[in-house]
Amino acid sequence: MTRTRKILTIVAASLAGLALVVAIAGILVVQTDWFRHMVREKIVTSVAESTGGKVDVAWFTFDWRHLRAQVRGFVIHGLEPRTAAPLLRANLVQIDLKLLSPFRGFVDIDYLLIDTPQANLIVYPDGRTNIPTPKVQSKSHDKSGVESVVDLAIGRFDLRNGTVTYGDRQSKLNASGANLRAQGDGLEAVAQVGERTDRVLKRAAAFLPDGDVALVAHGHVLRVLTARWLGLEAADGALFPLTPGGVGVLDTDEGRRVLRSW
Repeated sequence: MTRTRKILTIVAASLAGLALVVAIAGILVVQTDWFRHMVREKIVTSVAESTGGKVDVAWFTFDWRHLRAQVRGFVIHGLEPRTAAPLLRANLVQIDLKLLSPFRGFVDIDYLLIDTPQANLIVYPDGRTNIPTPKVQSKSHDKSGVESVVDLAIGRFDLRNGTVTYGDRQSKLNASGANLRAQGDGLEAVAQVGERTDRVLKRAAAFLPDGDVALVAHGHVLRVLTARWLGLEAADGALFPLTPGGVGVLDTDEGRRVLRSW
């Protein structure tokens, strides 16, 4: 055996041993109360910081064998009065985790289930809403607060039996998908954003005969989407400033697409 080959063999064996130690350590860590508490606190603090609301959890459990966290009685309180329904309530939030190597961020979400979410949007006479301002603010040349908190890959997600209440109107909310990534890497041209929102509007149009459709996204995307709804160029989204937590209502009037409120 040459000296180079011997060195490579030693290195390979060392790395294999290290991987085994890391795997064993990972199995031991996920069984601890510390890891369970960490997962619960991460869920609560991440949601609270990214939404700006107060988060309540009625019941929490973590199954280390399946790396599955389940939250029941999940509630986000916004700026609504105490006597009003909360901003968001869900019967069950289930998160299946996937352990990664320490070099890839430690953990991703393999599956996310949100069962029976009930969103309650309130718009007050002065234009304010019950949607709070995120506690984590974006900084120039850096990721936004939401992107910093939720920079995770989600393998699959299901949103089932949901409803959105807006004033005296209520719409059904169901969604599912795969390979969702929340991150801030890469930039799109305005025209590309316009093409993306055109596809969203086309898909949303298929659901309009059954009721209203709620779209939730970062502000700049919604501005472009509004411009495209009105038949304007994507760059004209700059004409529609949207504050954090703002709500806009797109509608039709005698067959023409209009902006009902902003």
